[in-house]
Amino acid sequence: MFSIGVAISGWQLPIVGGVLPAIGLTHPLLDHLGLSWKMQKLRPGSWTGLLLLFPFSILVYALGYIHRLLTLRELLISGAIGLAISVWLFWMSIPETQT
Repeated sequence: MFSIGVAISGWQLPIVGGVLPAIGLTHPLLDHLGLSWKMQKLRPGSWTGLLLLFPFSILVYALGYIHRLLTLRELLISGAIGLAISVWLFWMSIPETQT
C-alpha cells in the first residue's frame, strides 16, 4: 500500500495518488471499527486496518506533503474522494450486518 501510494503520488496526477491513502485513513474507522461496534463483534481485518493501513496512510500523506508531491489543494481533493469511496464501502456492507 505504501509503495503504491508513493509511486502514484510521484506521477503527473498526484490527486489520484492521494486517494488510496485517504481510503486507508477512513475505511478502517468507518467499516471495521464502526461496524464492529454496531455488531458487538470484531470484524476481520480490524487490527490490520488500524495497526498497518491507518499509520501507513498517514505516512504516505506526510511524505507526499513534505516532499511537495501533494499540495494542500490536491491533498484535500484526494481526501474527499477517498472519504466518498469509504462511505460507499460502508454503505455497501451495512446489509451484511443486518442478516
